[in-house]
Amino acid sequence: MSHIGNKIKAGYFRTPDKQGEHLRSLLQFTGDVACFDPTCGEGLILEQLTSNIEEYEVKSYGVELDKRRAAEATNRLHTVVQAPIESMVISHNSFGFLFLNPPYDHTMLGIGDDEKSERKEYTELVRNTKYLMPAGIIVYIIPSYRFADKRIARYLATNFEDVAVTKFSSEDYEDFRQCVCATC
Repeated sequence: MSHIGNKIKAGYFRTPDKQGEHLRSLLQFTGDVACFDPTCGEGLILEQLTSNIEEYEVKSYGVELDKRRAAEATNRLHTVVQAPIESMVISHNSFGFLFLNPPYDHTMLGIGDDEKSERKEYTELVRNTKYLMPAGIIVYIIPSYRFADKRIARYLATNFEDVAVTKFSSEDYEDFRQCVCATC
């Protein structure tokens, strides 16, 4: 999609259901867990990843910038805040599971202390991993070519013990060209 098309949708591209099914089959919670999606959209993927877990208490938390999508997410997740993630005050080490599907765009110049524009994929990875508990799990979805970015690769390699990368399955890869990184 064009840069302007991305802006019109406010950076919202829902993770396909088929990919959610695959990710859910790989996830195994071993106790009660709080789960967080800082760009939760309508809450569909976090609901898909955390529902029907009967042996443990699983709480889902989301933040969404868009008012309509945040309202939809309140029907699916335990707690949703409609706000920019940058404005949130969240305790470090609060969540055992993070789902990160950040906007694929640049930060805006002049916002905060940014003197230069950065890619949001990196910015959101760094910002949100501080909320992860020790031994927690992150699912991080970005375009496949972004894993070659030196800053992203270095950050993942130096901050996590186990990192696995896989591409979207064939039915969605050609459309999205995204890969999933699971870390703990």
